[in-house]
Amino acid sequence: MERNLLPILVQAGMFVAAFAGITAALVMLSITKKLGVGLLAASFKTASWGVILIAAALVIEAISFYLQMQNETLVMLIKTVLLILGTYVIVIGAKSTADRLESATK
Repeated sequence: MERNLLPILVQAGMFVAAFAGITAALVMLSITKKLGVGLLAASFKTASWGVILIAAALVIEAISFYLQMQNETLVMLIKTVLLILGTYVIVIGAKSTADRLESATK
């Protein structure tokens, strides 16, 4: 029984993480509407797209785990590209916002 329960718990955890990420991104996008067009709004918008990409990678991981396709090269490639792009978007967005805030305070 324990052997069958572990994959189910792993899949459930992956889906919860993915949908939490998607929810966070949607909340961040809705906050940008309230903030207007300032620096923080742009930063939140950029970060939310990065979070969506990472959440998409988690959804693909959960689906591939469920369908037992974890070792498929194409699935791994797509997942890796989404994770790298999501991280890149978040890091570059944070860096550009920090640079703009620094230049605005000088």
